[in-house]
Amino acid sequence: MIWSAIIGSVLLLIGIILVIADRSARRNCTITTQAVIVGTKQKTIRDEGVEQVFYHPIIKYTARGKTYKKKAHISSSYSNKFRKGDTVEIKYDPKKPDVFIIGNRSRLLFPGVSSLVFGVLFFVLFIIMVSSGV
Repeated sequence: MIWSAIIGSVLLLIGIILVIADRSARRNCTITTQAVIVGTKQKTIRDEGVEQVFYHPIIKYTARGKTYKKKAHISSSYSNKFRKGDTVEIKYDPKKPDVFIIGNRSRLLFPGVSSLVFGVLFFVLFIIMVSSGV
């Protein structure tokens, strides 16, 4: 019974940290520039015999006189979604130009909200178990 409260607490804590980090990235990444897709990085995930392939764009941009080449945190299961030579709008942090988001998307919001939802569900399970005497 107590395990659901512990799991719920851990998930809520992780969710809060991720949502705060997402908001911080959105708040700090204020300088808009264009980045060029210079390639893609392929990532294969195997789960129970099923294989999924994801493609992450490798982007190149210049910030404060320095050129950065980084793997973006967005991905697609379609190999032709990110074409070499295409441009994308990014926002980077002027204090840490190697930190960026594409458009208004941060990689932390979805896992943060998911952790919050599952944390609440585990707490609800705990309350139901306590109130039913299990």
